[in-house]
Amino acid sequence: MRPLCRRYLVQAGEADGGLVAKPLGAFVQAVGGRSAAPGGGSVSAAAAALGAALGCMVGLMSYGKRQFEELDPIMRKLIPPFHQAMDELVAMVDADSRAFSSYMVRSHWWQTSCGEVGAFPAGRGLALLCPSILRNRRMAAMQQGLKTAVRVPCALAEKVSGLWPALKDLAHHCNLACKSDIQVGAKMLEAAVFGSYFNVMINLKDIKDEKFKLAVSRGRVYALDMMSQKISGLLEEAKQGSALVLALLEKRVA
Repeated sequence: MRPLCRRYLVQAGEADGGLVAKPLGAFVQAVGGRSAAPGGGSVSAAAAALGAALGCMVGLMSYGKRQFEELDPIMRKLIPPFHQAMDELVAMVDADSRAFSSYMVRSHWWQTSCGEVGAFPAGRGLALLCPSILRNRRMAAMQQGLKTAVRVPCALAEKVSGLWPALKDLAHHCNLACKSDIQVGAKMLEAAVFGSYFNVMINLKDIKDEKFKLAVSRGRVYALDMMSQKISGLLEEAKQGSALVLALLEKRVA
């Protein structure tokens, strides 16, 4: 399964040559560089993808073996959600980095544009408009970047939320030789939701656009203050889900 996981990691980033197309060492170096992106959001997505990958691995290590033959029907149901989530979460590594980079580029571009308009004699008329028009445009662009910076980690937390039922079932039935792998997977998923929570909260407070007073999540409508409650609920769910998985595994005897 490990070669298969690697193949999916490469495929997810080949199209745009993004972060996930890099070797692991290069990704770590990029995170450790003197740049705000990739940062905590991309690391959270990578952690979530690895947690899902460990769930997928544990399922496959409990499937198709004579001593666990009775588990085959269960594992057929449990493996696909982890496999699908693994692929989708990998894509979020680049999605988060692009969201933050877009916000920074828009902020810098409008600042630069305002200065350049006033720098040319022929643009004096536009220069007079710069303080009002360009400031509003810059604010709108920054707000759009902030919206995306909130949506991506929120989507990540929701994706992880859908894995807890399968992970609990996996902990109850899996091959105990993989006990440590599923324990690590549970904590990786929990850590990823912690990261999502922090990233949502730090950006949510700066959103002022009235058109973003409502946010759509899982087909339901949430006001901005309710979105903070939503991500807080997902974090609490992750803490409880991880603790329950670990407790289930501790109760099992090989």
